[in-house]
Amino acid sequence: MPEHGLSVSLRLRRADGGLEWRREYAPPVPTRSPRRIPWTEIFKFLAGAFFVSSGVLAYLYVTRTPVPLLGTDIVIQPGTHAVRAVIHGVLFVVCFYVGFLRRPRNGGA
Repeated sequence: MPEHGLSVSLRLRRADGGLEWRREYAPPVPTRSPRRIPWTEIFKFLAGAFFVSSGVLAYLYVTRTPVPLLGTDIVIQPGTHAVRAVIHGVLFVVCFYVGFLRRPRNGGA
């Protein structure tokens, strides 16, 4: 019986011209727990996403384009696009600050 945490593999080996099954035990793979989450990189990604979405929503508002909601009879009016563009613009500024401008604490990511 293997110790707890060991994985078992069966290998086919040739011994004296015959075939022999042999059990081999492998030690567990070391894991790094807990892993650090790269928050600055996440905020950089979100800054880009909010920048693009606020630009698209502002364009839809300026051109007064209503957008149908897929699979329903609901149509999103241009005024809603303006509100969402402002909200996404504010979120872009916050994520841009946290991802690019703020210095990391404790010298880490």
